[in-house]
Amino acid sequence: ISNWDEMQIMIIDSYGKTLEFKLENNGAERTVLVSPELVSDKDIFGKSKKIGRIGVQPVPVDVKNVDKANVERYGLIGALKRSAKEMWYVTSQTYIALWDMVTGRKSAKEGVTGLIGIFFIIKFATGLGFAYLLHIVGVLSASLAIFNLLPLIPLDGGHLALLGLEKVRRRPLPVKVDDLINKVGFGLIIALAIFVFYVDFERIGLIDKITHLFVK
Repeated sequence: ISNWDEMQIMIIDSYGKTLEFKLENNGAERTVLVSPELVSDKDIFGKSKKIGRIGVQPVPVDVKNVDKANVERYGLIGALKRSAKEMWYVTSQTYIALWDMVTGRKSAKEGVTGLIGIFFIIKFATGLGFAYLLHIVGVLSASLAIFNLLPLIPLDGGHLALLGLEKVRRRPLPVKVDDLINKVGFGLIIALAIFVFYVDFERIGLIDKITHLFVK
């Protein structure tokens, strides 16, 4: 691992396993075996979930203890390379998540969020600092661009797919077929929007509150 995020992901998903840590302190190295403990924690929406933890946390970085942080700085070329790498990572993880949801390996409720979810994510990132906020905004922008390229009408990716199909056929689609594709595409987008709003409402507990009003 090279940073805290990589270690955090590894620990959260490693409950029931034994992790081997190689620690360096004042030039001396030692190996420690640690088994993550399963604990309850709340996500940014306030819902409880089970994750693995070993009892460590990063040092908050501010002007008083910035010397304790390992800060990586990049020049223009280095920054472009790192941003391209990060963009590739976000893109690949997005398509992997979409494929996992389509094949049933991952719950769709865990892999999507809408305006309400984005609000909570940005609010959470704001409390961590400007750098985290800037990173989240970049990830959200990239995710929206990736989603927009999906081959669904009325998304840009859907129009590009139709143009490609017409290019292969060397003639436009019949009007009825084109109209049917547009109607199906709009229907899917509307259904997805309704589902995403439902997931967001469920995450913040609004669905349970509404249910309790009608079910005693």
